[in-house]
Amino acid sequence: SFRQLLAGLNGERLGLTIFSGQAITVFPLTDDYEFVGSKLDEAESAFASGSFAYFIGAEAAGNRASLSGDGLMSCVQGIEATRDDRARAVVLATDNDPVGKGIFVLREAAEQAVRDEVVVYAIGTPDMKPDRSAELAAATATTGGVMSVVQEDGTVDDLVRSIQQLERDRLRPVPTGVEVDDPAVPFGVAVAGFVVLLGA
Repeated sequence: SFRQLLAGLNGERLGLTIFSGQAITVFPLTDDYEFVGSKLDEAESAFASGSFAYFIGAEAAGNRASLSGDGLMSCVQGIEATRDDRARAVVLATDNDPVGKGIFVLREAAEQAVRDEVVVYAIGTPDMKPDRSAELAAATATTGGVMSVVQEDGTVDDLVRSIQQLERDRLRPVPTGVEVDDPAVPFGVAVAGFVVLLGA
């Protein structure tokens, strides 16, 4: 599903965090898609084989696992605050069936995402419990995102389209009124200033 998501994006930076009893960053935000693809290959292999070494650090002492709230909060906090208008999104893949008590519940992490202007998209599992599915859907909706359930063939088409629409909406210009005055400076100076502004 994440590989399909990668194929549908163009220029966005991506990072990967895994979590269970606690969260660890596999790699920070990057736009090196070849590197991202190789890391997804590693993750797929580790999940398929159950490689314990890959998950060292994500397993917490005590009976704690699948702590979606802590996992989401770690992802939100991993997105640096910038002054630009870059769209920010987290794709949260989870069964949302927490064991034990974490630091944050899912609702609290979603509220932080709203404050940080991060849209959360969720990939749920087909066998999720109804109450857990409803909780995950509500948390994502709070941020302006949607929840998709991964299909048997592993596709998440709706989610990819939603993320692409987020970026299109950000880039769509807002109609504004324009006032035109008789310029008092030579046209050549005005054009030079415009070019410098574009370069900046």
